[in-house]
Amino acid sequence: MATNNTQAKPRITYIDTMKGIVIILVVITHAGAEIFDNIHPQLNDFLRQFRMPMYYFLSGLFFKTYGSFVEFLKRKVNNLIVPFFFFLLVAIIIRWSYASIVTAFVEPMAFDHTMIYSWLYKNSVAINGPLWFLLSLFWTNLMYYGVKMVSRNLWQEWALIMGLAGVGYLLSRLGYWPILWTGSSLISMPYFALGALSNRLHLLKPSRNDKWGFLAFALVSVAIYPIAERIDLRELILPAFWKLYLFPFASVLSLLWMLKNLNFKIPVITYLGRYSIIVLVTHMFISDYRFIYERALSPHGTFSPEGVLVCIILIELCIIPLFVRFLPHVTAQKPLIPINTPAPQAQANANA
Repeated sequence: MATNNTQAKPRITYIDTMKGIVIILVVITHAGAEIFDNIHPQLNDFLRQFRMPMYYFLSGLFFKTYGSFVEFLKRKVNNLIVPFFFFLLVAIIIRWSYASIVTAFVEPMAFDHTMIYSWLYKNSVAINGPLWFLLSLFWTNLMYYGVKMVSRNLWQEWALIMGLAGVGYLLSRLGYWPILWTGSSLISMPYFALGALSNRLHLLKPSRNDKWGFLAFALVSVAIYPIAERIDLRELILPAFWKLYLFPFASVLSLLWMLKNLNFKIPVITYLGRYSIIVLVTHMFISDYRFIYERALSPHGTFSPEGVLVCIILIELCIIPLFVRFLPHVTAQKPLIPINTPAPQAQANANA
């Protein structure tokens, strides 16, 4: 029997805080990556060690098979594919409307019909670029499901995962980019699997050793910061294979360990993390069309990257409640395709 009634455990606050930190880092990158460079030229590369790997890790943290592949697939379509196509369509309509009507009066902005379908054969979304991650995460979920089905034990599982990651890495080194971000998905499999393993090892549960989390993150940061290299999972700009996984693994786990001590809501950050998928699929609209509010609010007609960041966050805080109330089925808040009642132990944080 299909129903939307869920009896999930209360949300894990520090997980939402982790999501909030990551999505804010993503927004900063798109608002103006020079914000990082102005602080220190190495900072952006250091943050890349856990910015996108953390997203895959958090999704793997709440991985479930839901009893059957059909049920699993329906949930992933609801949470990832539906938002992908809805916000791609919205981006296309807005861009076409602007290029056709508004351009003549305000800021020129071109529209090319290839923007509609270029994502099918290029590792690029010409408009609303962050949507790539939803499709990549969808493939990662399917790949990990397949690995789980054929693996007899944890050793086989990780052998297959690292083998698939190695294939993706080799293809990227040879200049082959599998379409629809399947290459990114292959390379990101270990991050996802690390999340699933962390849950299996009950790392989310409080521990008397949690007090060492701050020290662990500090030590990892000091060790990695000077030698961190760029990790770009979309463009597949990658460091050496061992750095691609050793540094993100250490960064992600130590950050999780540290934030377990902050099991209280941090204003704005925890809230944005709770609805991080909405921020992910909408913030580029606010960034790409920034000239609208720049001209209205700035005497010079432009904002600094920091000013754009503040505007994006303030606008997101205003529009999130609207999406939750009026468009929950396209923002992974409610299922568009009917699903069966989840198991009682399902975590409320698992919406991707």
